[in-house]
Amino acid sequence: MAEYKAIHGYTLQALGSDPTTADTVGQLWYNTASNTWKYSTEGAGAWSTGGNLITGRSGPPQSAGISSSSALCSYGAVQAPTYYKLCEEYNGTAWSAQNDTNTYRKGGGGAGTVTAAFAVTGATASPINTTDTVCEDYNGTSWTVVNSCNTERRYPSSQGTESAGLMEGGESPAAPTKALCEDYNGTSWTEVNDLVSGGSGMCGAGTESAAITMGGGPYTPSTDHRTTSQIYDGNSWAAGPAM
Repeated sequence: MAEYKAIHGYTLQALGSDPTTADTVGQLWYNTASNTWKYSTEGAGAWSTGGNLITGRSGPPQSAGISSSSALCSYGAVQAPTYYKLCEEYNGTAWSAQNDTNTYRKGGGGAGTVTAAFAVTGATASPINTTDTVCEDYNGTSWTVVNSCNTERRYPSSQGTESAGLMEGGESPAAPTKALCEDYNGTSWTEVNDLVSGGSGMCGAGTESAAITMGGGPYTPSTDHRTTSQIYDGNSWAAGPAM
């Protein structure tokens, strides 16, 4: 069998720590600290510019979808008191206007697909920046007000589908950051086990039985940005790896 040097023209190095990816793409080496062989590659994915929303908004808006070619965006705001109930759908190229939600709000939770989504709670337009428990379901054509969640909040994270959803964390204008978690079965909301630690403005992903929420921060101070994550197994939350 030919030796590595005969094929590639150089010998392997033994290193006490891993070098940066930029210096080692395509290279193989031996890490003496961990006693393991290492190989470095570049990631296959890359970000590119997609089609712009018809109406810019912050808040953040509620979103749903299963891929970069099938997504939904609703609610949001420009600046108080300008809140939206607009809904737009993305087909991988461009956004198109859909039927509005029933209420104006920003910073709510939501998940699902372009044909079966939910949008819940958030800050309302009137009275400005208060929160409520309103939940709406989307069937691919129109939004319908359904059973409310149990605890109002803004900036929660959420996961799952319209018939098996999850919402956790968030804050209210006059209350500390929340650790509360609720489960949605497509009809009603049920309180389940709390987060390990409360957070607001976190990013959620996954399903009702295998979810993750990450980042965010406490209600106060608002400058405390976290790298922590928490993982849900369908029953309870546990601390996950840090970003």
